[in-house]
Amino acid sequence: MLMNLHSRKIVGWSLKLKMEEALVIAALRQAIKERQPSTDLMHVTDRGGRYAGTLYRKLLSRAGMRQSMSRAGDCNDTSSASFMHSLLDLNN
Repeated sequence: MLMNLHSRKIVGWSLKLKMEEALVIAALRQAIKERQPSTDLMHVTDRGGRYAGTLYRKLLSRAGMRQSMSRAGDCNDTSSASFMHSLLDLNN
């Protein structure tokens, strides 16, 4: 799930049984297609491997987005993602 932190609107989402790069790529593609963001948009993520994956980062680059990742071990950097973590915990 991708959220615009200014408006708090969900701009892209995907739901699968496993949290893999394909999941976040699908959500990002949906957000780009629907919202057509301006270049130089800041995209904030945690340090999860799915966000650091080659395909995900290439998609961000092609869309002209800059990626900002949280500091290692500092969950407060991406506290806005807490809803998604709660949703994922329901699956365990």
